[in-house]
Amino acid sequence: MPPLAQTQILLLLAALRQALRQRGYLPNTVDAYAGWVHRLILFHHKRHPAELGSEEIAGFMQAIAARGCSAGWNQARQALLFLYGDVFGREVGWLREARPRARKAPEPVVLSQAEVLAVLAQLEGVCRLIATLIYGSGLWLMECIQARVHDLDLARRLIHVRGDPHTEPRAAPLPGVVIEPLQVHLGEVRRLHTADLAAGYGRVTCAADGGNVISVDDWNFQYLFPAVRRAWDPASGTVCRRHLAASRVQLAVQRAAQRARIGKPVCCTALRHSFAVHLLENGCELRTLQRLLGHKHLKTTRTYLRAIRPKPGGAVSPLDLLN
Repeated sequence: MPPLAQTQILLLLAALRQALRQRGYLPNTVDAYAGWVHRLILFHHKRHPAELGSEEIAGFMQAIAARGCSAGWNQARQALLFLYGDVFGREVGWLREARPRARKAPEPVVLSQAEVLAVLAQLEGVCRLIATLIYGSGLWLMECIQARVHDLDLARRLIHVRGDPHTEPRAAPLPGVVIEPLQVHLGEVRRLHTADLAAGYGRVTCAADGGNVISVDDWNFQYLFPAVRRAWDPASGTVCRRHLAASRVQLAVQRAAQRARIGKPVCCTALRHSFAVHLLENGCELRTLQRLLGHKHLKTTRTYLRAIRPKPGGAVSPLDLLN
């Protein structure tokens, strides 16, 4: 068979993206899976994946393993299982039975409350508001920047988080200190949306029933944290304003931690970890925390127990008892 033309590759990846969206996968997961399938095609000199046998698939997986990236190996495995099982209807038994490469779960980076305040004090503008929401509501960064206007319930102090195949949908609490900044921010986003509409844009993409992508200009469906510039959206094939780039927020938080002289590897995830540990230290029940974080399994939530500070009246170091 001749190698695939670029148009054929794009059509195949578009079919894969559509199948992923129909099953409720998040946009960043859709992009990641499509990326691995694209790498598979290029690895085998643009041969169609349906033509590849077990040896060719194994060769691709071994090449990933040789790079020493266990997270990439695991994600590529899931992408190929979806491609062959859900798109091609073909079982790759050995790959499904292969055990994911073991990854030792790193200890969560947890900041003290003073360190959280120091980091937030070094931030400004929209990045400060996002970081405050991550810590105050226990959100993942992507959950925060992908939120829509209709996800906010300021009257009840809630933000609704849509679930995906790996997390549960939930309503996270909004801290009172962010209500007024959010109201001011919403006014700015509304003015930006009005200007986009006047310029002939203002539409955003969202998933409709059946996983189809539709484009709407309704204010309620606009991103809570829109991008600075409009850009081409491959899902809808139109120019629109997507959400703010995650890399911009991550870099801002990392630089803020450096300016605050925090001697820890601080990122947005550390703020979510700190939310969880601080709640446990204040007496929050494990089941309640599981619900707030959207964990499907209590085992995941229990990992935070290792990071709790000893309570007053507990074990005291014998060195502190010496006169």
